[in-house]
Order: sequence, then structure tokens, then C-alpha cells
Amino acid sequence: MTTGEVWIGQARDLDAIWNRQRFSLQAGGHGHRGLQQAWVSHGESAFRYEELERFEADLPAVPCRAA
Repeated sequence: MTTGEVWIGQARDLDAIWNRQRFSLQAGGHGHRGLQQAWVSHGESAFRYEELERFEADLPAVPCRAA
């Protein structure tokens, strides 16, 4: 990205989550204000979407709790 910022997330269906995120950003209503502002300032072409790591499907779910 132009600014060097990185946003990291997780999802079971990476294509579906990217479609949802991109739609929200294009519509101007993304819940993350900083991300939305960067999208507006730099445009879609300044963003790169990539898979960083893939876990095996047979791994048990790990419960998460807020810190």
C-alpha cells in the first residue's frame, strides 16, 4: 500500500470476505474508518489482498476471548 499500512484479518472463506470488504469500501460504508479513509484517498489499485497463511481443515477450532 502507498502508506505502508497493513490490515490483517481472518476468515474461513477468503474470497467471500474480500468481496464483502471490497463492496463495503466501494459503497463508502466500511466499519473501519482508517481503512475507509485510505481507500478513498488512494483508491482500490493501491490495495493488495493476499493470503498469508492457510491452516489445515482438520485442525480443531480454538476458542478466542477478548483481552
